[in-house]
Amino acid sequence: MPNSEFSGCRWAVVLLVMAAASPSWAAPIEQSDTPLPADCDGLKKLSLPLEDAPPASMASSLKGCSSEDLYFGIGVPKDPVRARQCAYVERQDPDNGWPNLFAGTGMLMTIYANGIGAPRNFDIAMKFACELGGAPAEEEGWLAHLQKLKNENWQGQDFSPCDDITSGAAMGFCEAHGAKLASAARKAKLADITAHWPSAERKAFAALEKAKNTYAAAVADNEVDMSGTARGALSIAAREAEDEQFLATLEKVISGNLPSVSPPDLAETDNKLNALYSKIQKKKDTSDWGTVTKAGIKKTERTWLIYRDAFVSFAKRNFPSVAPESLKRVLTEDRIKSLENFGN
Repeated sequence: MPNSEFSGCRWAVVLLVMAAASPSWAAPIEQSDTPLPADCDGLKKLSLPLEDAPPASMASSLKGCSSEDLYFGIGVPKDPVRARQCAYVERQDPDNGWPNLFAGTGMLMTIYANGIGAPRNFDIAMKFACELGGAPAEEEGWLAHLQKLKNENWQGQDFSPCDDITSGAAMGFCEAHGAKLASAARKAKLADITAHWPSAERKAFAALEKAKNTYAAAVADNEVDMSGTARGALSIAAREAEDEQFLATLEKVISGNLPSVSPPDLAETDNKLNALYSKIQKKKDTSDWGTVTKAGIKKTERTWLIYRDAFVSFAKRNFPSVAPESLKRVLTEDRIKSLENFGN
């Protein structure tokens, strides 16, 4: 089975109307021993386990909760039971968006399929699949997938709604979820790296991160074609790529694992970037760029220069043994790669 912690794909978020789902509270049921027809007309008639919903007395403590964070342990300790309670609360919130696979109804489908946070119940998981209001092919995929797991008496715990998606809306939620997991992992790694740094070094690092964030946001905003249905996911992916590259470069700086570079080597790389940038700015036909413009690339280039200089200043202060030429060349080569498609 694919890992539930979602392998990132380049998908998009599109604005759609959320399918309303009215709660059905009745007596708790046992999962059927005989296969139910995997159709929503029958599944929607199933009553939900009354004891699984949080009591009214918990409402205030669950206000503003995130079942996604609680289930996956994003920024908080994993708490599957509270994630399930939170998801029932989120299920009543019309602001969760359509079809939010990682809040409310979507998380409840995952919780009951995996048996984490509530007893495994494929029938109830299929009921929630019907309530999600996904694209027809997605709904069919979820139902077929869950029915197959039920028939096989599957005991795994890595079912993911992202395994069976087809629409831009659902793909966007999956991309955002993958980015959220990756961001949490990076933050944890950076916290470990900087934990024992003196306050002055942490302050210098904060300034570097600010410059990096400005540059990464500029890439996502200005160097991604926003004309297609993949726009949202591509923007997320672009920023994720810059964040991952930043961490990788930082680790090389800390370990001293940067290539030895002479001033002529750096000059050669700088000239390559300048030539590429000049070619881009002189290009007459940019129709294949979609919404990307020369002005947007120019704006992003300025933020990159600030980011590059901030990284070099940080390394010079905190890791004086690192040759500035080596770091500049690595950063410049990365920028060249990000611009190459526009120069073709």
